[in-house]
Amino acid sequence: LESWHKVRASMPMYMLARKIKSLGVKMVLSGEGADEVYGGYLYFHKAPSDRHFQEELVRKTTRLHEWDVLRANKSTMAWGLEARVPFLDKEFLQLSMNIDPREKMIDLSQKPDGVHAKAEKYILRKAFDTPDDPYLPDEVLWRQKEAFSDGVGYDWVDGLKEYADIEVSDEEFAARHERWSKDTPETKEYYLLRHYFEQHYPDPCAAATVPDGKSIACSTPEAVSWYPEWENQASDISGRAVMDVHQAGDSNLYSAKKGAEPTKAAMTAASASRTASYSTVSVSANGFKHSETKAQATGAFHYTGRIRSFSISPSVVGRSLKQSRHVSRQRAAHVAIRPVAGGSMVRLC
Repeated sequence: LESWHKVRASMPMYMLARKIKSLGVKMVLSGEGADEVYGGYLYFHKAPSDRHFQEELVRKTTRLHEWDVLRANKSTMAWGLEARVPFLDKEFLQLSMNIDPREKMIDLSQKPDGVHAKAEKYILRKAFDTPDDPYLPDEVLWRQKEAFSDGVGYDWVDGLKEYADIEVSDEEFAARHERWSKDTPETKEYYLLRHYFEQHYPDPCAAATVPDGKSIACSTPEAVSWYPEWENQASDISGRAVMDVHQAGDSNLYSAKKGAEPTKAAMTAASASRTASYSTVSVSANGFKHSETKAQATGAFHYTGRIRSFSISPSVVGRSLKQSRHVSRQRAAHVAIRPVAGGSMVRLC
């Protein structure tokens, strides 16, 4: 990979490429460039002006060879799989980069078509919005941007962080400035990845080829200044780093089926309702369907989603979070529940 920054997205892509190649596929189309050209990353919600927005698009696009294209090329070609990037076609770039940036800027209060919020990559989404002959289902086409490393499952990144906490001692991390005076790792995760990088590329000139600087949700270092809180926040390329924008899992649709209330509004109402009913549990779900079980009187809650379901019982809620095998982590005084594919387990975060 020749970088310690792109491991989060590279590992899932590397494993996916292996699986695809095993099926006999030789070439795939990959979406690199769309987020850079149309402002798809969640930090673009905070762009102060159309000028800032456009300047960041240019920075992101011209640096792709150091970041996502580097990752896509190496992760796929490691298995002899060719990845082609249609969004970086020169004619497409010429057209897209000359669109007025005000048309690309994110404003969820607007609904240009009367149905869908003006979300990330709105122009590109609308190009595929063909209700009479759908190219993509609405729940895919209109869901919030999710970073590759988050989209494969939050457990991947969270697990990587937890592994680094075990592998890197507090003493080692405290002395990180002595080991790396330039581009010093801000977290144990990046300490560990930098350590692995040096094992493969010990010569200092190798590290000099890796771009540095803080990044929030895949931003350039220049865009960190858009939002004062980011300057005091540890570098994190996950979309979850934009905490007041990111919506987890199936709760992140920008519109529901025609005739229904927007999913985000339904999810918020449902969450508030559950929090009022169960003071220790705050439910975040996709809002398509909710049903209470007969065990409601004892505090049990059951949710059935469009394609997923989960349930939680008083025994899990009442048990110490660290002792329960159903629980991966607790981030606040309340417990947020997310459905997991297949409904086979409960994830609390």
